[in-house]
Amino acid sequence: MDDLISVIVPVYNVEDYLEKSLSSLLIQTYRKLQVIIIDDGSTDNSGEICDYYGANDGRVEVYHIQNAGVSNARNQGLNYAKGKYIYFFDPDDSLEPDALWTLYKQIKNGADLVECSYFKDFTNVKEEVIHPEKKISGQEAIRSLLLWDGYLTSFCWDKLYNKEKIGDIRFDSKLKIGEDDLFVFEYLLKCESVIVLDCPLYNYLIRENSAIGNMYTEKKKDSVRAAGTIYEICSKRSMMHYEAKIHVGLASFCSYANLLNTVPYEKIKEFKSDCKFYIDSMKVCSCGLLWKLVGIKMTILYKTAQYIPFLYKASGFIRKKSR
Repeated sequence: MDDLISVIVPVYNVEDYLEKSLSSLLIQTYRKLQVIIIDDGSTDNSGEICDYYGANDGRVEVYHIQNAGVSNARNQGLNYAKGKYIYFFDPDDSLEPDALWTLYKQIKNGADLVECSYFKDFTNVKEEVIHPEKKISGQEAIRSLLLWDGYLTSFCWDKLYNKEKIGDIRFDSKLKIGEDDLFVFEYLLKCESVIVLDCPLYNYLIRENSAIGNMYTEKKKDSVRAAGTIYEICSKRSMMHYEAKIHVGLASFCSYANLLNTVPYEKIKEFKSDCKFYIDSMKVCSCGLLWKLVGIKMTILYKTAQYIPFLYKASGFIRKKSR
């Protein structure tokens, strides 16, 4: 007998994408679903679209709440979940028709977590992001997550989870970015085996205005805070100390690089406190293992961004002009 999968869908102002997304979910070849839609105080027509699907498919439950962010919405969904397995789905993306069936078959083989490959959906063209298929231990999965080796992602939407193992793990509602990273890490601490699939089953939409979304905001610091929490957990457990250090360093470097590359140079001084935050965070990463694992090129960029930011920004300009 098939097991119930609870699919949690946090919704906020996505009326242009919602019908396609929910349709891709409801035509899944795996039919035994509890679709939990949390309308997080949408101000467009998203709420009405959700209600339509709730009225026309008995598997769909719709809850309207005051806006409190995606982490709170997902947590609310977990509170309503009745399934043996949990899947998180973003309302502007879509699924391949056999996505949940494929993930379900694999998790029934004894894995604690199954992750699929995915497509980057640029509307008119798709780009495959393929991970080599493999069954790995929970410890190997944690190491992959910490080192950003391109194998295990920090996304929550490309994975099928066991509800019993989730237990009391929840998304940190104080984090606006990086909440997935921390949630996945805490879940992996409970895992003995993880299966990664090489078949792309999820369509991750890259919106036309995504460049605007990549502009620096103070929320970027949350990814470093999430990495810092992971580092503290690793320290308390006396596990993967160096890998956790590198995780903080990489998160800090990427957010700092985003600041340097998107904020006009003449306004950098307005972000002095943010720059200090990233530089101080990168210092956590000062360990010999960094040189081996990150590589010479990344290390040079990392050090340049840390100590000579104007040169780093100039090098980015030169690289763009040379293409």
